[in-house]
Amino acid sequence: MNIIKVLTEKKLTVWDFSSKEKGIEHYIVSKKDEVGGNIINGFKRVSRTKTEKNFEVSSPVTHIKQVEDGWMFTHWEFCPGPGPGDFEVVFQTIEEVVEDVLKYYFGQHEEFEKKKNYITEQTNGE
Repeated sequence: MNIIKVLTEKKLTVWDFSSKEKGIEHYIVSKKDEVGGNIINGFKRVSRTKTEKNFEVSSPVTHIKQVEDGWMFTHWEFCPGPGPGDFEVVFQTIEEVVEDVLKYYFGQHEEFEKKKNYITEQTNGE
């Protein structure tokens, strides 16, 4: 499965941050607001790709990383964390991780809801 092709066909932005020298795949995923799907009012971050720099998004920027035992899908903003909506989950196959990414940005996802609820509380729903 070509992860970049599948995700970009769904209008997600994907930055291939892979290390060819180490043989590790790593992708940074974000979703522009005009694409639709899940957003968090009062939440703004700046994302980018290798070809498109500094665009604003209203949903968390996530990472997909190849790990020893499969594929990790992660979002982590709090230091040291985890904070509300921070997560790391490992899937055995690339198909499973892609399914969860799509659920995160376009469907019902427990971790997205945790982040959304926290931001809504912090911004008084604005």
